[in-house]
Amino acid sequence: MRTSALLPALFVAASASGQGTTLYLGPSTAATGSASLFTSNNYLSNYGVVFTTGQTGPFSIDWVNIGLSTNQQTSGSASFNLALHDTSGTTAYSAAAGANQLAMDRVTFSMPTTISTTFLLELVAADIPNLSAYTMQSSTAYSLIIYNASSAIAIRRIQGLAQFTTNDYYTSDAGFGALNTLRNNIYYTNNGTNYPALDIAFGSSSPVPEPSTYGLILGGLALAGAAIRRRCKV
Repeated sequence: MRTSALLPALFVAASASGQGTTLYLGPSTAATGSASLFTSNNYLSNYGVVFTTGQTGPFSIDWVNIGLSTNQQTSGSASFNLALHDTSGTTAYSAAAGANQLAMDRVTFSMPTTISTTFLLELVAADIPNLSAYTMQSSTAYSLIIYNASSAIAIRRIQGLAQFTTNDYYTSDAGFGALNTLRNNIYYTNNGTNYPALDIAFGSSSPVPEPSTYGLILGGLALAGAAIRRRCKV
């Protein structure tokens, strides 16, 4: 686990999807504001994203980067629940977190002690053992949500977006796609005119082959098998 000065989202996404890693989903533009996390121990009082996986699974999440702000907090530590749930559906802008919790970790971390200070929380597999151990299936919808914060720290957001455009403000790889951004488990809106996206990125520490790569691998195995059979003929 590491916290650092908050980098622009484009840089974070680019570095996350570099050699040896795969970015499943992340913000495509820098955050412009913050929203306080809920302290209620109820998964419905959440912030999060709903997404679909690609066709070349199974997949696992073993790193998560979250843009945060100390808000008005001066304490040097905080925690929240980071959970993977099923979804209530697969329709864009209406899909939400379902009641079935698939994996959850209580994440505790250190943070700056000055108010209104932005920072990046970088979680690796050891920080999220339950989440990273869970296997996500191909072409399936899931929700990744944050709730039950220990204090009113804030998650960074890309604000001022138009209705039904927030899915366009995430970048993705491995066939993943954004379905919805959640606040209180519904489509996130601020005052009915502002529809933010969240500064949360997640993926795998290993590259995920593209479908074409799988075809080449399978084709190569078939050719190798045929060659072995030919050599074994008497």
